[in-house]
Amino acid sequence: MNGKDFDDDFASDLGSALVKHINRKRFLVMHDGRKFSSGLAESLIHGITRAGGDVLFNPDTSTLPLFNFTFRELG
Repeated sequence: MNGKDFDDDFASDLGSALVKHINRKRFLVMHDGRKFSSGLAESLIHGITRAGGDVLFNPDTSTLPLFNFTFRELG
């Protein structure tokens, strides 16, 4: 659960670790409609960009737009 199992600091650290430990520099970040989700997404984005990554943010979490966005933007 948010705040118990993970928090904004964890999300930021996770974003930095993703950039440092996998062979990717571009990331797609999305979130659902829960009230804490946008804050976690912002923290994840902060961690990714802090580590030198590039973020594509799409707040639409439905399947078809996700599929189209991923292949159009990430190849």
